[in-house]
Amino acid sequence: MPEQVEWNPFDPDLFNQGADEAEKAFAAIAFGKLGIQMRYMLFAGKGERPTELSAADYRKADPKRRAQEVIFTVNASEFNPDQQFVYSRKVSMLSKDWRKTVAPSILEVFGEYKNLKPGLYVEVADVPQISDPQYNVPKFVRQFSDVKECALAWKEKFGKAAAATSSAIPPVVVQAARNLYQLVNNPETFKQICAKDPNYAQYPIDELMKVVA
Repeated sequence: MPEQVEWNPFDPDLFNQGADEAEKAFAAIAFGKLGIQMRYMLFAGKGERPTELSAADYRKADPKRRAQEVIFTVNASEFNPDQQFVYSRKVSMLSKDWRKTVAPSILEVFGEYKNLKPGLYVEVADVPQISDPQYNVPKFVRQFSDVKECALAWKEKFGKAAAATSSAIPPVVVQAARNLYQLVNNPETFKQICAKDPNYAQYPIDELMKVVA
């Protein structure tokens, strides 16, 4: 039984190791072809549900009453057929998450909003919302010149993990997966969640099952 200690002196090596593991586990990364879909909304009044508009009607609507929602997708399964899921996140342009996270990352990576287009190959970090940390939003990390450059970056990041053994799964991911498994208490539900969640989908599901079951 390990010795129970409330707090330990600062250890720079363990601190750096823990920070690296946490970044890999919970700043989940998606590589692949970008998809973008739009929804156009009109707000009728306080407390009332917004009405969805066509693009033509949105252009004519009062700017003070209209808003846009964006759905960003990344086909994360393109470089690993065993991971059959598409990364997808919805963001309102009126939200703090758009202003503080998504928009600044678009400008940093692409220079201007107009340079962001469907079909580009990108790296996206999945980060917690500011407004509600139990949900995530995309943060653009970099754009690739083509699919080959993106594939090489994916291989550098996840190539070993794609053929990993359970010992290659970071301890913080193992613990999170165990907590999730206990919560859902169903192997098939656990597998479905892992297939769609970038925090787990980068690891072989058989190896995840070994460490939780």
